[in-house]
Amino acid sequence: MRRRTLHELVDRIPERDLSAAQRFLEYLAVNPACRAALSAPPDDEPVTESDAAAIAQAQEELRTGKVVPHDDPLREFPPGTSCEQWIVKQPFAFLQALTKYGDSVAAMSRR
Repeated sequence: MRRRTLHELVDRIPERDLSAAQRFLEYLAVNPACRAALSAPPDDEPVTESDAAAIAQAQEELRTGKVVPHDDPLREFPPGTSCEQWIVKQPFAFLQALTKYGDSVAAMSRR
């Protein structure tokens, strides 16, 4: 990705979300842990038996409807706040709200 691509993406961000985007970009620019994670090589470790079992369980939960609908965690967001705004303004509150949904949220991310 080139800087020009990022500039084009920034130009497409709605006005109401610019302050959240700014805070997120500032975070990326100064947080060494974030920079390290983003520049790390892709995960090329083989899938373990434990991984395969967790994936199979998640797929079964999806198949049987034992997952939390995406809208349920979204109801935790403060009214009028986008996901991105909440992550930037109150990252711990965001994680706390998502954590209460436990394994179902993790299963949602494996779809």
